[in-house]
Amino acid sequence: MGSHADAVLAYGYNLGGGEKWEVAEADDDNGLVLPWFSDYEGDGENGNEGFEEAATARLLASIDFADRRPDEDYGTFRDRLNAAMARLGVRITSCYCYEFPTYLLTAEVFEADSGNVQALDLPDLARRPETGGWDEKLRAALTVLGLTPTRRQPNWLLTATYG
Repeated sequence: MGSHADAVLAYGYNLGGGEKWEVAEADDDNGLVLPWFSDYEGDGENGNEGFEEAATARLLASIDFADRRPDEDYGTFRDRLNAAMARLGVRITSCYCYEFPTYLLTAEVFEADSGNVQALDLPDLARRPETGGWDEKLRAALTVLGLTPTRRQPNWLLTATYG
């Protein structure tokens, strides 16, 4: 990881991660108790490697997305994957503070690199969750993942990630 921070503005849920999970399914040792994920897999020491990949795979399986076929070129697979992710309408977004990841379940993400400025239309942002059906998509994803965030409603979340 580099030493510069990038800003992340996202709509969704903070799931937590490396230092502290923000879901009811976390145990006393900050592990996740989920039948589809073993948080002690991976090579790292924080015990949460693979969460983004495992959660994304579970979400894709919920809409019957098939992995890359042996005879399928990468471009075709990438197009199918992008279409499937658009159909889901949500994704797992990871943000890093040194080696500790924080995971967000998001319906929309804006990122600003160091030195870049983005103008935001705040009234438009306030309307997007309702007009895009984001809350329903996020709730459906939480059901698929079997997660109960400590904060019951999705929100606009502002954080930093180091890259």
